[in-house]
Amino acid sequence: MEIPEIYEYYTEDNSRPAKLNTKKANYTASIEEKMKNLLRRLSGVERPLKPRNTGITIVLDKMEPLNIEFLDIVHDYIDYIKIGWGLPLLSPPKTLHERIAMYHEYEVSVMAGGTLLELAVHRNAVKETLELLWELEFDAIEISSGFKIIPIDTRKRIAETASDMGFRVFIEIGRKRPQLRMSKQEFLAEVKEFYDLNNVWKIILDGREHGKNSCLYDSHGRPRMDYINLILSKFDNKRFIFEAPRPHQQAHFIRLVGPNANLGNIPLHEVLSLESLRLGLRGDTLVSSLGMEIISSEPPSSRFVYFVLQNHGMLSVKEISRLTGLPQRTVYDALKSLREKGFIDYVYDKKRNERYWYAF
Repeated sequence: MEIPEIYEYYTEDNSRPAKLNTKKANYTASIEEKMKNLLRRLSGVERPLKPRNTGITIVLDKMEPLNIEFLDIVHDYIDYIKIGWGLPLLSPPKTLHERIAMYHEYEVSVMAGGTLLELAVHRNAVKETLELLWELEFDAIEISSGFKIIPIDTRKRIAETASDMGFRVFIEIGRKRPQLRMSKQEFLAEVKEFYDLNNVWKIILDGREHGKNSCLYDSHGRPRMDYINLILSKFDNKRFIFEAPRPHQQAHFIRLVGPNANLGNIPLHEVLSLESLRLGLRGDTLVSSLGMEIISSEPPSSRFVYFVLQNHGMLSVKEISRLTGLPQRTVYDALKSLREKGFIDYVYDKKRNERYWYAF
């Protein structure tokens, strides 16, 4: 194929182009259109355009140095940037203002994390905190009760006040301290309290920054299917943001809910990876997007092991053996074969010297 000339023409002092190179513009537009068409053909997934109501991605910003070139690539896949903890108060005002303005320029909304408002409640400074966040041009707030229990009525009043000011309100449900962890009944009761409130846009289900020890995940980062199934069986999943900082957790909810699952606490460097998961362009979701026919050539024991991993999340060899009734040696052989062919992988727990397997 003959590639058209794409060099610019410059004036004698080499200061600026003397004329536009229409060939270059046409060539770039042509390639871009071909890329989009091929992506649609290979993926088959329809992703809504921004501003989205589903398929939302919330990125956690720790106010670390920001690669502008990378943001230029990924901004279409980010809906909200959450500046967590008390970081809005620790950052120089000029730096914070410029950062928020840059996000807005890229059509990315900015949210304040829930810890800041939790502290404001306990220090009786909610009004001042909300007013400052509005002055700093935050678009949304997260209201949580993770470190200390804040009464539901108090959180509802804050949500009403913040909504009246113009903030988009997110309610986070879950506890960050193990000794305060909610039972399934408490978890369900809190969801019911906020689910139908008009001034609450989405309910965030807490997965923590590291994806462990929460209502969504156990101490190894494995999804708590009893909590998750309880919510999905009673409510519309589009109302929820599932915090999923780890790639296998992101893949889990995409397989469980669909490519337009709402996901939060995503590290910035994982945004492109997550979008490829959503579109079925990675092995973690490729198997699901193409269907079980891919694995139909495997022996019955391997198909059984794969089916159990798909439906139960991360499991050890002993747990797989118990659920399937297969001898551990048969399970080992099935896992080895499935991993070699790219259907599964594992996370290694050093403390327990145990591998926990999961399906793509």
